[in-house]
Amino acid sequence: MTTVARAEDAEYLAREAVERRLAACVNLLPPMTSVYRWHGDVTREEERLVLFKTRADRFDALRDLLLEIHPYDVPEIVAVPLETGSDGYLKWLDDSLA
Repeated sequence: MTTVARAEDAEYLAREAVERRLAACVNLLPPMTSVYRWHGDVTREEERLVLFKTRADRFDALRDLLLEIHPYDVPEIVAVPLETGSDGYLKWLDDSLA
C-alpha cells in the first residue's frame, strides 16, 4: 500500500502497476486525513490510500516501480502478507500476474 495527495497520482500509480503486471488490481480509496511528523513538524494533509493486490514474488519489482514514479520524496510502501484467500480469487490473482 501507499498514499498520495492527488487522485491523478493514485490513478497513474495504479495503471502503471496493473499494465506492468506487478499488481492484479489496485484499490483507490477516497480522501482521508493523515497526521504525521515531517521534518520535525506535525503535519495534517488530505491523502488517498492506494492498495495494490499482488504476490510476494512481485513485491520487489512493485516497490522499485513506486520508488521510481511516486511523487513523494519518501513514499510509504508497505506490504501486508496475504495469509489465505478463496481458491477462485487466488487463481484470478495468479492469472492476472502471469
